[in-house]
Amino acid sequence: MILPLLLGLIDAVRNRVKIIPGHLLSVSNWMISCILPFLFTTLFVILFYVFLIDNHIIKDHQLLKQFNLRMRIYGIVGYLAAIGCFGMYLLMSMVLDQLDKKAEEENRRLATDTLLQDEFSLLKTTFDNSFLITAVVLSVFVLWVGIMFTAVNHTEAMSFYKIYSGKDFLSYDFVFLVGAMHTMILLLFYIPVKLRFNSKQLAVDNKITPGTKGGKLLGNLYNGLVTVLLTASPLLTSLLQKLVSGLID
Repeated sequence: MILPLLLGLIDAVRNRVKIIPGHLLSVSNWMISCILPFLFTTLFVILFYVFLIDNHIIKDHQLLKQFNLRMRIYGIVGYLAAIGCFGMYLLMSMVLDQLDKKAEEENRRLATDTLLQDEFSLLKTTFDNSFLITAVVLSVFVLWVGIMFTAVNHTEAMSFYKIYSGKDFLSYDFVFLVGAMHTMILLLFYIPVKLRFNSKQLAVDNKITPGTKGGKLLGNLYNGLVTVLLTASPLLTSLLQKLVSGLID
């Protein structure tokens, strides 16, 4: 589901951005852009799940046969979807570089050239959409883990364990750790590219008429708040899931 959506974003940008060669927005370049996110995400996953979490939280004999193998498969699919979105971040950053170079060669300025502004806006929208998809994928992953923990803790045997020991069989600290790790991964790739787009956006915003400055300021504050919430969404999801599980108890 995520792959066709990302390929559709690439096609949309290729068909509408005319100032740069279309071959730069190819599937092969997107896959090359995914190499660095793949390496960093793999490193994060190994450090977290192998070294920090050095034992299975839920063992196979406690629920289902090959339970952990199935969880690994589901997790790999989710992380690969996120890596594809991270690759889109880097691809849009590369295309933005080419847009700058072509504009300089043709002596065009983003602050005054409306066609250039339209193409920049398309790149920024594609980047923002990719960011939204990434935040949703990583947050759903955290929500999935939290729901699974809640389901296990509310089985009859685990409810008896809680009555006897006074604590949950599966600690929700693990869910918080997953949320924090996903937020860190999201920030690692999002912030550098976002800063580049913001620096270009300033050139456009500085040319707005005085009568629209107030509305533009409110719009920027709203967008900033949404960005912060989406960036922290994996961690916020873990907190929300814990709150919901507490209400169930």
